[in-house]
Amino acid sequence: KGEIALYRGTDPADASTFEKVGVISIAPPIAGHRSLAKLGGDLLILCRLGLFKLSQILSSKAGITKELSLTDRINSAFTRAVTAYASNVHWQVLAYPQEQALIVNIPVTSSYSEQYVMNTLTGAWARFVGWFGQNFCLHNEKLYCAGSGRVDLMWDGTSDNGSAIRGRAQSAYNYFGQRGKRKQIKLISPNRQTTAN
Repeated sequence: KGEIALYRGTDPADASTFEKVGVISIAPPIAGHRSLAKLGGDLLILCRLGLFKLSQILSSKAGITKELSLTDRINSAFTRAVTAYASNVHWQVLAYPQEQALIVNIPVTSSYSEQYVMNTLTGAWARFVGWFGQNFCLHNEKLYCAGSGRVDLMWDGTSDNGSAIRGRAQSAYNYFGQRGKRKQIKLISPNRQTTAN
């Protein structure tokens, strides 16, 4: 229901050496049983308010806030997805270290899903479409996706099951240091880096 119970001790079977020391309230988890994931030495919690690191929740004096959320940069899009699809099963959060990616699977329907993917080095988010997965997993350091009667190897090769991989980019919004002030842009220079044509 959105509570984190904190315990201290060495043996859960022995009440004299194991005790509950506190309860922290957070937002309820999203449908499905994959709302927790390991990222480095931290535990990620996917709930209706966003995606949070447990260490930040525990160290915050203000409790759980939107600003603590890893999804704060995409708060509007994430909130729309939760509002529309929170009751659908197959929500999942998964870290894919080989590509510095943190994947949040959003089940739009029983046969179609989208993913919000965060670059764990920069914190930048992207929306992936075309990966129709109900379950993601890592095996031998490779990412697999299962759904619609098939298992696919993801993030491998230069085609999408024989089709061209398409992409669309929109840069992050920038207030250039001061919100609410008018600015005049005189030069834009897009920089792109790829490993393929």
